[in-house]
Amino acid sequence: MYRGLWPTLVGIVPYTALQFAFYQGIRGSILNVQSGEKMSSVQSLVCGAGAGLFSKLATMPLDVIKKRFQVEDFQWAVRHQGKHMKQTQALRGIVHAFMHIAQTGGV
Repeated sequence: MYRGLWPTLVGIVPYTALQFAFYQGIRGSILNVQSGEKMSSVQSLVCGAGAGLFSKLATMPLDVIKKRFQVEDFQWAVRHQGKHMKQTQALRGIVHAFMHIAQTGGV
C-alpha cells in the first residue's frame, strides 16, 4: 500500500525547489519583471506554466519509480489473490529501481 511513499516524498522537495527557482528565473530573465513589480495575469500564467513544466520534466524519473513500485505491488497482489505468502520484490529501493529502469526500460 505504501510502496511508492519514499519516492513520492523524495520527489516533492526537488520539485518544489525547482518550481520556485524556475518561476523566479522566468520572471526575471524572460519577462524582465523586477522584484516588487506587479505582473499581469498573462505573465503570471507564463511563469507558473513554465516553472511547472520544467520542474516536472526534471523530477519525472522519481515519478516513474513511484509508479513502478505501486504497480509492482498491485501486480503481486493480483498474482497471489490476497494469499499471505512471502513477497519477493524485484525493486528493493529508489537507487536500485532507478538503475533497473535505466537498464531494462531505457532512459
